[in-house]
Amino acid sequence: MTDTAFSFIPRAARSPKPRKTGLTEIRGPYYSAYGPRHLADLVEIMGNWIAGSGETARIINELGLEKVMFEAADPAVFEWYIKNYGNEINLFVDQPDRAA
Repeated sequence: MTDTAFSFIPRAARSPKPRKTGLTEIRGPYYSAYGPRHLADLVEIMGNWIAGSGETARIINELGLEKVMFEAADPAVFEWYIKNYGNEINLFVDQPDRAA
């Protein structure tokens, strides 16, 4: 892995770029434009359409791992995705606003 930054750090192998799986998108807190009730409002309005722990597998099984991206703002959540689906899972990792 000499062609990557920090190549001295051991990590799991990933397919070469450009790749169709193992994509990661990371955003910082500057992107956050929501108030403290955002999540409660979202669940109240859209709760029936928000996927739960068995829906992830159904979505992947029906669409294929390479065609979906999951959001994970909490380290425990993106760790769960990687442990359960490997490092080829497509994740949108949103950096929580630490100033809030």
